[in-house]
Amino acid sequence: MRLSLLFLLCFLFLASISVSASFGKARHVQQASHAQQQQDEEDQQNPYYFPSHLFQTYYTNELGYIRVLPRFDRYNSLLSELDNYRILDFQSIPETFFVPHHSNAHYLYIVLTGKAIFTVVTSGGRVSYSLGPADGLTVTAGSTVHVANIDSDEDLKVFQVARTADYSPKELQFFFPGGYQSPQSYYYGFSKLNLVSSFNASYEEIQTTLLGQKKNQGVIVKTTQEQISQLTQNATSGPFNLLNYLLPVSNENGKIWEVRPSELPQLRTAGVSSVGCAELKPGSIILPHANSENTVIYVVEGNGTFEMASPESIAGQVESLTAEITVGDVYVIPSFHPVALRASNNGYLRFVSVGIYDENSLMNFLAGANENLLKQFDNVAKELTFSGSAEQVDALLEKQTQSNIVSSLSHQQEREEKKD
Repeated sequence: MRLSLLFLLCFLFLASISVSASFGKARHVQQASHAQQQQDEEDQQNPYYFPSHLFQTYYTNELGYIRVLPRFDRYNSLLSELDNYRILDFQSIPETFFVPHHSNAHYLYIVLTGKAIFTVVTSGGRVSYSLGPADGLTVTAGSTVHVANIDSDEDLKVFQVARTADYSPKELQFFFPGGYQSPQSYYYGFSKLNLVSSFNASYEEIQTTLLGQKKNQGVIVKTTQEQISQLTQNATSGPFNLLNYLLPVSNENGKIWEVRPSELPQLRTAGVSSVGCAELKPGSIILPHANSENTVIYVVEGNGTFEMASPESIAGQVESLTAEITVGDVYVIPSFHPVALRASNNGYLRFVSVGIYDENSLMNFLAGANENLLKQFDNVAKELTFSGSAEQVDALLEKQTQSNIVSSLSHQQEREEKKD
């Protein structure tokens, strides 16, 4: 009896330890989950800001990766008009090869760093392009593409905008002709009879030649100098380079380059109304402005701050949406929303921008010496709109002697001196 009681007490003690440990583990998991949820909530306080950690890895190995940002409307229902647009980034080490594939989307490619050979294959033939930094290329849905990093020292980084074809699912789909697994050839989707009849060869030969497992299998594989030399043969220069399209708004504080379908009709293939890039000196600001197209910003280098005015209600209340942006982050500027962008004081800010939907959109600046929309108001409109008189408004507007892109460093220094 005493032994039975002792055994029961030991059993209950061990069970309590097990329950306590399980509870502690569950509490730890719950705390970790809560911390991640808190981080996600903080990131999404601004529904137009998509930090780089939201990108999902489609494929990665020691040679490189392909990442895809989930659909914008999954995070913000107000961006439902962009539901068939996706942002991708691709990176590979020197002397590598992104194997042939096709997709259900039209593409805009912009090379950020490195040198590449993009080859586009259709039933009509094959064309190879030699692309470097700021070079761009558009490709129609269904075209087979392969990409080689031909540089011997520098990583290849490519920014991509994909627009799924109107007649296909909105989710991106990739198809590979070769591969045993990861990737797996689309020929695995056919029966032996179909394959034998299609190639007029034995299934064993087809399997050995097309479907067998290779030693260095993968979406991104290593190449040799000899193979790179063969790939570069007959390659032509890229269709366009963004640095050939400097906008007049550029000045000593920063530069903006942008091109539209009126100059490059092939941009319509990718469904974009503009593509460009910008470079801001430390502490420089692109003055508040608005335009009629949705704009997607991808940060290439540096840090900065976005400030955007968003209507909170029909009554005219305004919500201030801000975001501290860094490399790899994406920010969507909805059409007609006033926005300003400032580079941090410790370095240049460089980014790529893509406009969607309005080919005739213009930057309407809301401050600055020239091209300032407020300066076009007549005196009656100024009197009835603002708290000051028309003369006071004019005097205020004349204080800014710079336009479009200005430096904030002197103003920041003044504020620091006043604090002291």
